[in-house]
Amino acid sequence: SLMLAARRRDRLNSVATECRACGVRCEVMVADVQERAQVAGLVDETIEKFGRLDVLVSNAGTGHFGAFHLQPWETVERTLRTNVEGTLAVCHAAIPQMIKQGSGAILIVSSVVGKRPTPMLAAYCASKFALWGFSQALEEELRPHQIRVCHFCPAATATEFHQVAGMEETGGSPGGMESPDRVAAAMVEAVSQGKREHIMSGMERALIKLHLIAPGLTGRLLGMVRK
Repeated sequence: SLMLAARRRDRLNSVATECRACGVRCEVMVADVQERAQVAGLVDETIEKFGRLDVLVSNAGTGHFGAFHLQPWETVERTLRTNVEGTLAVCHAAIPQMIKQGSGAILIVSSVVGKRPTPMLAAYCASKFALWGFSQALEEELRPHQIRVCHFCPAATATEFHQVAGMEETGGSPGGMESPDRVAAAMVEAVSQGKREHIMSGMERALIKLHLIAPGLTGRLLGMVRK
């Protein structure tokens, strides 16, 4: 059984139709994670319709590609409010129900750039690094309540994110992106196996380890790839 939430009703209804065709009970609710009242209403509505909340997937995210100092402050603020405050608000609203149940799983969709930096995405990196720390701390807090927290790190995924972030116009959009279906399957696997962290790309796992040892070298390698 699924409760789907996003800002665009037409997209929600389209996905819900596909889910129902597979025999899945699916409800939808228009909500913006930047609005705490809407987040609280989403959790309340979920519990009212289904009686419980077993898995929370916090997937809302946005970003902007470009030099940090040249971005309008409103763009930076929107990135932080959506990616950080939005995730914390959803978790804050959902956790009491999971504690009441004595079980649950939270999947926080972060990014590989929440483990190693990349230029021209400074605010986005900051937001994803914040989710890394939040996930680690929350896992320790919630383990006694039998609630698992997974810091999920996909690499570049073929969604509209890159277009919205302005990466296609500036040539910053990466090639060889993962399909949304493969990323979604990895999310299910991460939850079902109770993983604390899941980094999808083997190359990214190597880059992250290298960055911890030799951050300067990692920066030069990434610069060569961008060229």
